[in-house]
Amino acid sequence: MQIRTMTSKIAMTAVALPLVVLGCGDLTEGGSSSSPGSIGKLMPVANAPAVQGEPVTTTKREVHTTGTGTIGPVTVTYYDLDKTPCGSPLPEVAMNCPIAPDGVTLGPDGMPWYASNGGMVRIGEDDAAVKVRVPQDRGFLNLASGGGAVWGISWGPSPGILRFDPVTGASDFYALPEPLSRPSTAAVDAHGDVFVAAVDRAIVGRIDARRNVYIVAEEDVPARITITDGGLVLGRDGAAYISDYEAGRLGRVDGSGFVWTDLGGNSHAPSGMAVAPDGAIWFVDLGAPGQAGRLAPGGGLQTFPLPPELQLEPTTKLASSIAVAPDGAAWFTVVERDAVVRVTAAGEVSYVSLEKTSLPRGLAIDAHGTVWVTTLGFARIDLGS
Repeated sequence: MQIRTMTSKIAMTAVALPLVVLGCGDLTEGGSSSSPGSIGKLMPVANAPAVQGEPVTTTKREVHTTGTGTIGPVTVTYYDLDKTPCGSPLPEVAMNCPIAPDGVTLGPDGMPWYASNGGMVRIGEDDAAVKVRVPQDRGFLNLASGGGAVWGISWGPSPGILRFDPVTGASDFYALPEPLSRPSTAAVDAHGDVFVAAVDRAIVGRIDARRNVYIVAEEDVPARITITDGGLVLGRDGAAYISDYEAGRLGRVDGSGFVWTDLGGNSHAPSGMAVAPDGAIWFVDLGAPGQAGRLAPGGGLQTFPLPPELQLEPTTKLASSIAVAPDGAAWFTVVERDAVVRVTAAGEVSYVSLEKTSLPRGLAIDAHGTVWVTTLGFARIDLGS
């Protein structure tokens, strides 16, 4: 399905983007002291004045191809970035590309936003790419959207969380208090509260509309774990879920702690997660031989191995992203095989091959069922020719 295009240009001004407000406040409001039970407040590190979007030059190419299994014909639109220095086919080079995008989220207006070094890039309904620079030119691996804002998590030497307002163009970067000072990923609920997980311990925090930070759940004895980008979601049951890449398990917040689902040893490496319309939690398991998994609302666990031609080496466990389409099927990226895989709860597994060395990473699906993927540039997958 092709996205309807519009000819109007997008500018980051007060009238630039239609806003769907999911929350009842924003983190720039609030008093000067913490609320009872909080561990502190967000600490401002840097802010930027309202900005106009900076056009990003791209070369758009359409490729008509056929997916395997039940996918059928698709149109893949590639948005090649001009002057990218990352033409190397080696993943270790491309993953550190200063221009190539990483995480992706759908903004308040339903259009995709990609994380990019020194800012974020929005693809508009007219296919124009616009980059917004953020304080201190920070890079972001993980993006989330909600409460009328786009959020970015920085894992860099100065970790923290960014809030960008697409209506005013203003952005603010905050540090979080201990023990959440090294965030790895974020999710936003229907009220606009931001949930964050730390990169190396079993802990989930919440940021309210007045910048207060709370601990939602934490292991009694802190143990080293690894939560990757996309490793935190908010379920339809109201609970938060995290994936422990290091120990091969999924955690559901229960009270002030976690209930863990062990995937069966450290040959498993759950990474990105997504919530289906039926409440199921889909996840990418990057352990050998590589597969997707589904945790049913009642607690049952299903796994779906990759097709043999896409299976990975046992030592290859690069982070991958997953999202659920309006029809309930999950899609996820397989970086090392240049493929985007579709899997259904009934066990149908099929995929779309992208161009060699595309290195797809971040993935999001809009309300039309269009799959947006970050590669060395951007790619859009539309079902149908």
